[in-house]
Amino acid sequence: MGEETIKVSVSGLNDFATKLETFRVEVGDAASKVHDCPPLLPGNDTMPEIANLKKGSTEFMASVAAALTTIQTDVKNIKSDLQMAGTMFNLGAEDSLTEAQMMEILHDVLGGGSPSTSVH
Repeated sequence: MGEETIKVSVSGLNDFATKLETFRVEVGDAASKVHDCPPLLPGNDTMPEIANLKKGSTEFMASVAAALTTIQTDVKNIKSDLQMAGTMFNLGAEDSLTEAQMMEILHDVLGGGSPSTSVH
C-alpha cells in the first residue's frame, strides 16, 4: 500500500476498508510463508558460532512472524474502525453532522481506537 488520499464519504471509507482487507490478507499470506521457511541446515552445533547463528535465525523468523501478525491485527482493527465511522456518517446524514462532528469521528479512527463518539 502506498500513500493515497481517502475520500471522506461512506463510499470512500468503504473503498479504503476494502483495500485494507486486501492488504491484511496479503500480510497473512506472507506470515504463513515465514512459518514455512525451513530452518538452517544441520551442522556441527559444537561450534559456538553455528549454534548462535541457528538460535539467532530462529529468533529472527519468530520475530518477523510476530510482527506480521501484529500488522495483520492492527489492519483488521483499522478496517473495523473505518466501517464504524462509515456507519456513523451514514446515520449522521439523517441528522446533518457538523464538520466538527465528522472530524471527531475521523479523529477516533485515526487515533487507532474504537470510536467513542456517539451521534445525537
